[in-house]
Amino acid sequence: MHHSLAFVAVLVIGLSVTSSAVASGNLVNNPGFETNDFTGWSQSGNTDFTFVDGDPHGGVAAAWLGPTGSLGFLSQTLATVAGETYELRYWLKHEPFGTGTPSAFQVSWDGSLITGQTDLGTFLYTEFVFSNLAPTGTATQLTFGFREDTDFFQLDDVSVEAASRTVAEPPTLLLLGVGVLAFIGCARRFRKACAACAAVLPLVVAAPATQAQVTDFTPEGIEEFLRTNPQVGTADEFLQNLPLEFHYNWIMMTKSESTQRGDATSPRFIMFDFLATRVFGFDDSQTIEYLQFDERTNTFRSTRSG
Repeated sequence: MHHSLAFVAVLVIGLSVTSSAVASGNLVNNPGFETNDFTGWSQSGNTDFTFVDGDPHGGVAAAWLGPTGSLGFLSQTLATVAGETYELRYWLKHEPFGTGTPSAFQVSWDGSLITGQTDLGTFLYTEFVFSNLAPTGTATQLTFGFREDTDFFQLDDVSVEAASRTVAEPPTLLLLGVGVLAFIGCARRFRKACAACAAVLPLVVAAPATQAQVTDFTPEGIEEFLRTNPQVGTADEFLQNLPLEFHYNWIMMTKSESTQRGDATSPRFIMFDFLATRVFGFDDSQTIEYLQFDERTNTFRSTRSG
């Protein structure tokens, strides 16, 4: 696989993926930790510095998550229906007094990682939404994994509802980065008009692989993933191993210059995480560019590996 990794500062001026949901039907027990403890939840891993206190998104309580040195876990087994799909929503806050590093936050559904981030930046309560989650049976485990060596995450208002009980609204994306991004609102019409897009678009919207997903988004981590997973030999195989959040968050551009090649010969796609701090850009070639904002130095770094 010919891959290209470039680190470019990306500024997010707004990002929201919203949906209006029916108030009833939440499968999560004690979703807002209003019992002032972890009733309904199971703790495992590193349980130090994990408790329920104030500073909620809603109600009077939130989970404070700050184990150091290794991951702690909160999990709950949900009663699901095979063949149904579900939507997960939760609110997360990270306002550390210290550096906020090392830190990590991840979410698994039915044993598969759907999002995993390390060394997260500072942000107020932000809603994260994952749709089209399919169970394999009547009992599905939802698991949050976390560590914060200098302070805490606050987690609140966790919700899982059947898709038949929700009404989705179009996502609103406002992204400012390097170059001019032209958002295409009608992907289906554009796909029909562009052979390159027809080849690439299925890679974006396809469900990620259930194994060997990328979890370390440092350049060393990506190189290690490619080294230890030799079966991932093409661009589409790599894209399919990105966590689910990248497949939810994507935009298509009519023309956008490659940061490495400096051309704009075909439409390009970008896939990004919910905070838009990790971005993969690609077209119909076998080159994938990785863009990352470095909060510690606020500088542009660029490397290339082939």
